[in-house]
Amino acid sequence: MIPENDVITSISSHRSIRNYKSDPIADDVLQTILQAGLRASSSGNMQTWSVIVTRTEEKKRQLYQAHYE
Repeated sequence: MIPENDVITSISSHRSIRNYKSDPIADDVLQTILQAGLRASSSGNMQTWSVIVTRTEEKKRQLYQAHYE
């Protein structure tokens, strides 16, 4: 049996949440999240992702439509 540790506990308790709040995110918090994502491992360690940061409802609607809803 593998002993429990903080990393295993964190990975095992991961869940996805698709009910988002409209509260703004502070710039420093956003930068921390983006930096963590940049450093996270991926399949084959290829880091094949892109992020679009938008703060306006109009841009969000445009992106939603442009990406086939």
